[in-house]
Amino acid sequence: MTLLKKAKEVASKYLKFVYLGNVPGDSDTECPGCGRLAVKRRGYHVSLLDVTPDGKCPACGFNLGIVLF
Repeated sequence: MTLLKKAKEVASKYLKFVYLGNVPGDSDTECPGCGRLAVKRRGYHVSLLDVTPDGKCPACGFNLGIVLF
């Protein structure tokens, strides 16, 4: 396990939204409630995948804190 992945693992115990920036394949945001992919990142391109209009995960209802406008 790389040092960055170990740091992510430790941080995930204390924080809800942890991802490694500029690391291919490990920059996405998953729902802390169910693990569903919510935000996909590739370089500077960010895609919001599936979030309810009030910013919650459609699978489990966890508030992702995403504000849609």
